[in-house]
Amino acid sequence: MLQTPRLPSFAELPRIELYMDQVLLILNEALPAEETPPARKSRPDKRITASMVNNYVKQGLIEPPQKKRYTTRQVAALLLISLLKNLLPIVDIKLLLAAANEQGLPDFYDAFVQRLTDFLSAPPGPAANEPDLAQSAALALAQKFYLQSLLHN
Repeated sequence: MLQTPRLPSFAELPRIELYMDQVLLILNEALPAEETPPARKSRPDKRITASMVNNYVKQGLIEPPQKKRYTTRQVAALLLISLLKNLLPIVDIKLLLAAANEQGLPDFYDAFVQRLTDFLSAPPGPAANEPDLAQSAALALAQKFYLQSLLHN
């Protein structure tokens, strides 16, 4: 069964600065659970961990926390990173976030959430009850190529 994210809008994200455990709670509640292979079912399902967040800071994807607290902008960026990390290389996510910051991260984030919600509510294909796997796979790959061409031009 397809698990889709229920992403909060930028305005729905907490306006106060948050500690790591609070950030992880928000991220892991919003993000869909990943399929766990049967051999790893004993591990708890964590979509994002503190070490992952720390690595994103080290790689310059988000600004370092101030006094161990994260802002609304950092939480929004972490949600974007978490959703895109299996689609794009980190270098491309970094370019995307730079463009998002130039455009205005709150507006970019809300546009992303709205478009993702729209696409997930009406996926392309011949009919909702007849999924076309070849079309969906080709469309996903074509969109990835298109996005990467935008980022690198």
